[in-house]
Amino acid sequence: MTTEHADVAARAGKRKQRRPQATLSTSVKSQGRLELEFAFRDGGSFIAGEHQSGCLRARQLTSASSADLTIVSINTAGGLTGGDDLVQHIGWRQDSQATVTTPAAEKIYRSAGGIARSAVQLRVESEARAEWLPQETILFEGARIERAIDVHLARDAELLMCDSIVFGRLARSERVANAFFADRLTVFREGEPILFDRTLVDGDLHGWLDRASTGRGARAAGMMMMACGRQSERLAALRYALDGAKGLAGATQVRGLVYARFLAPSDVELRHDLTLALRTVRDDRPLPRNWSI
Repeated sequence: MTTEHADVAARAGKRKQRRPQATLSTSVKSQGRLELEFAFRDGGSFIAGEHQSGCLRARQLTSASSADLTIVSINTAGGLTGGDDLVQHIGWRQDSQATVTTPAAEKIYRSAGGIARSAVQLRVESEARAEWLPQETILFEGARIERAIDVHLARDAELLMCDSIVFGRLARSERVANAFFADRLTVFREGEPILFDRTLVDGDLHGWLDRASTGRGARAAGMMMMACGRQSERLAALRYALDGAKGLAGATQVRGLVYARFLAPSDVELRHDLTLALRTVRDDRPLPRNWSI
């Protein structure tokens, strides 16, 4: 190597050493916040207030001329894993009517460390009609998730809500033997608590579901709740419809709420039974089109 070539190589080496090294984060966390307020004016409901940040977005599923306002809450991150944090505040002002749903199943992936958190607050004012109809949540092996739903109802508010969990990627015969699942639902009427439902399982979720007192071997579970008028009539119709359930299903009336629970061997049977129940209590009004099965 000539002296000239050696000098060029030395200068190149120095430039290479001075180049800053890229720093890669070991874990990228998703955070999202969604706030929506529905109001009623001139014979129709509309979005009166809106805030979106992070990975949460809201899109209108129905046309502007549709009588049934339907909004889709979208997690653009495509799922949750340890350390992710989602917060949603949805409010229905007096006389408003709207449905909030999700575009597809929410996936809770294996956690590399930390717990994913999802918090939802639903507030329904006087004579409003609210529907919270998310599609199912799928827990992967190794998932760690903590969810909380707080519902605040005025005395004459109406609400229909559902929730469903699929434990594992059942098409792959995945066993959820190491996961953390904490779930809480609290319902208030005029500031007074009327329902508190909590589930907390840490470890072998499928083993827990195999017990006769918990899941009887089910791999999917769900609930549906209504705050509405004509409760006895709706409960009777719901119980009659659930005779056609493919899994285990039952409904009762508690503190002014119609409350139903579901257990099924897979997401297919659970979707069938939950759809059957929703169509019944919605007086055969069509479900949002993303619920098509």
